Amino acid sequence: MSFRPGERQHIELALKHLEGGGALIYKDPVKASEKLYKATEEAEKTLAIHYKWMI
Repeated sequence: MSFRPGERQHIELALKHLEGGGALIYKDPVKASEKLYKATEEAEKTLAIHYKWMI
């Protein structure tokens, strides 16, 4: 799969936050929510870059 510049970085960050949020969901739901929110932000940035939207 080919990526545009910047896409891979945001995908990796999204996956990192997603895994971290999933691990914390029962231990610390507030921190888990923050990490999952960050994962969503990174996924949105990836889509913006992919479809050439302004961010």
